[in-house]
Amino acid sequence: MQDKKAGNRFALLLKDAGKAFLLGLAVAAGVFILLLAVGAVSHGFSALAGLELARRGLFIVGALALLVSAGALLLPEKAASVREKDGWTARFGRFGLFGVLFCAAAAILLVASVLDGWMYSAFV
Repeated sequence: MQDKKAGNRFALLLKDAGKAFLLGLAVAAGVFILLLAVGAVSHGFSALAGLELARRGLFIVGALALLVSAGALLLPEKAASVREKDGWTARFGRFGLFGVLFCAAAAILLVASVLDGWMYSAFV
């Protein structure tokens, strides 16, 4: 009986991590499209300039999200009021705000790394 409960908890944890990762991919797609358009328009409709700005912007957004989630681990008493908001526990049963932020940051940095690798292999 104990193994069944542990398996159910693990399945819920994986489900929440997957939802948070998909949220991060959606944010990464939005940031990518926005920065690609801004970079392309500001440099005379150059797709390469847009890709470069999008890559750099994704790395910055992902790094800042990781910094905020790490700061919440360093100051747990200050982050406790934000962590127990009802909206996060309704959507994510096991994760709080900073767990979701960490998974989303990992997804954003993964997209930025894939874009960086693709740009390096295609344009160098």
